[in-house]
Amino acid sequence: MRRHRVRDRILAVCLGLMGLAGTRTLVHISRVCAQTRFTAFTLKTELYDQSEKLYARETVAVRSDGTRVVLRTGGPVLKPIWARKISYPDGGEVHVHEAIGARTTFQPSPTAKAQVATRLNPPANCLAEDLQLLRTQVLFGQNVAVLRGKKSKSRATDLLAPDLGCERLGYTYEEMTSDGAWKTVTEQKPVSLSLGEPDPKLFEIPATAVETKPSDVSRKYRALFGQPETRQDKAQDERRDQHYSWQSAPGK
Repeated sequence: MRRHRVRDRILAVCLGLMGLAGTRTLVHISRVCAQTRFTAFTLKTELYDQSEKLYARETVAVRSDGTRVVLRTGGPVLKPIWARKISYPDGGEVHVHEAIGARTTFQPSPTAKAQVATRLNPPANCLAEDLQLLRTQVLFGQNVAVLRGKKSKSRATDLLAPDLGCERLGYTYEEMTSDGAWKTVTEQKPVSLSLGEPDPKLFEIPATAVETKPSDVSRKYRALFGQPETRQDKAQDERRDQHYSWQSAPGK
């Protein structure tokens, strides 16, 4: 059973980068004028489960031209499986899965294009309609807004850096138990933040990576980990393929 849980976690983390957008991310990269510059940085974080056990590491790096990469591990932290999502200044994306020799390319989306103003000109303290400001603090020399969602049975507390385009430096996700107490389900802890141009290797796409649609990426991972396909897996793959097909259509 323990081995199956590990495999499930590896697959979930690797495929998590294939989502249409990060569920805990407020802003995205989009098309900008050539003279517009982003603050370049490299952020490293660690993810912990409800038992406070480290289960993944993540690196987010942004170049001054706006290109952004998210690199995350899956599986045992000492022998991780890595997956990358590279977002370009025009809103396009390439998801790189080196463990299976695959890449998936997404053309610029209207959503990514429309949200560039948020990253370049973030609202005061990164406030959005469904968030409340708990406090401000300084972390790694950056002003940070501590924000929390307004849901009743679950809540996420985010550490967002306004001067870095409201980049999330960490978060805590909690759920309410039957006795009304809050229990931490997962937590992302910041480890380091360095300003300046990131390592160029983070943005490289292997020449041997084969363009692969999302459902085939899922199947390759399941074959790698010896996992059967479930009905839920099939439904998720169909949704990913529909988005991929729409994005890949001429003129989109």
